[in-house]
Amino acid sequence: YGVALVLPDAVSLGETAALYDVMLRRIGFAHAFSHRESVLACFGSGMATGCVVDIGAEKTRVTCVSDGVEIIGSAFDLQMGGRDIEECLLRLLNDQRAHHFAFAHCDMSLPHHRYLMRRMKEDMCEFSEQLVLHDCMFLEHRSRKKTALL
Repeated sequence: YGVALVLPDAVSLGETAALYDVMLRRIGFAHAFSHRESVLACFGSGMATGCVVDIGAEKTRVTCVSDGVEIIGSAFDLQMGGRDIEECLLRLLNDQRAHHFAFAHCDMSLPHHRYLMRRMKEDMCEFSEQLVLHDCMFLEHRSRKKTALL
C-alpha cells in the first residue's frame, strides 16, 4: 500500500523527512506522496493558481499558489481567527442590548458558551462569494512592483 500525506504549509523540510521516515520505514508503506495544503486546496477547487486563505480558530494563514506551486515568500499569518470573530460578534450583540439580546451574560471561557457563540457565528455570519476575486494583482514585497497572478 501507499500513502498520501497532506502537509501543512508551515511544515519544515526536517519535519517532512521525519514524516516520510515514519511512513516508509516504521509503518512500512511501499511508497509515499506528499503535497502542501494550499496547493491541494487550489486543485480541489479546480484551479492551479489562486490565493488560499485558511481561517483557523486562532490564526489565519494566507498562501499564494501559481501553477500548482506555492509562491516562495508569499505566505503570511494573521494572528486572528474564528474565535476573534466570535468575540467581536458577542461585543456587537451586547452593544445592541436595547434590542433584548438574551445572552448578555455570556462568558467565553466556558466551553458551552463558546460553543453557542460558534454556532451563532456559523448561522449569522456569511462570506459573500462576490468578494472572491478571480483576476487579481498583488504587490511583491521585495521589489515593490506589481505582479499579475492570473
